[in-house]
Amino acid sequence: VCKQFISIDENRHGSITIDELKKAMCSLGVCDDEDEVKLVFDALDLCHDQEIHYTEFLAAMIGSKIDINEDLIKSAFKHFDVDGCGCIT
Repeated sequence: VCKQFISIDENRHGSITIDELKKAMCSLGVCDDEDEVKLVFDALDLCHDQEIHYTEFLAAMIGSKIDINEDLIKSAFKHFDVDGCGCIT
């Protein structure tokens, strides 16, 4: 996560600007809409200071990892719950 943050923070000020986020999103092919970039930026800018700080970025990444892990756990549970009763015996 730290390496990703540093790669987006091109000016090395320790925060991500909206322009840096837009460039990163464009490099991933997801910047079709200026409003979408602003929406993502505003969701990550928890301090509302027009910068995404590392702690804000980290919190967003951890949150997405939790969702991914929960989906994996549910999938694994369903695999072992062979009779569909909601229990693994």
